[in-house]
Amino acid sequence: MLIGLAALSLWSSWALLDQQWTRPLSDLLIPSSQLDIASMAIQLHLVATSVVALLAGGLLGVVSILLQQLVKNPLASDTTLGVGVGAQLAMLIVTLFLQAWLFMADFM
Repeated sequence: MLIGLAALSLWSSWALLDQQWTRPLSDLLIPSSQLDIASMAIQLHLVATSVVALLAGGLLGVVSILLQQLVKNPLASDTTLGVGVGAQLAMLIVTLFLQAWLFMADFM
């Protein structure tokens, strides 16, 4: 399941980049001052979204580990109740598809 979620994440990221970023991928890392206004806006949006998604996912993992170590209750662990997997799935859906849904809503 984890491999499937990783593949879905990579495919969704590639599809988003393919739709919005028409320049070479290496141009995502050049300074924004060297780009035109449209490319600069897309670059700043994509980089900021990616950084926030990575930080949020990492911090949620760290907090769940710390909380489990603090509580030390294996009967109410996130794996036993299925809360962790549900939260991961919800975060994945929101992170991957909310931006695309909002982007598509502008055209409808």
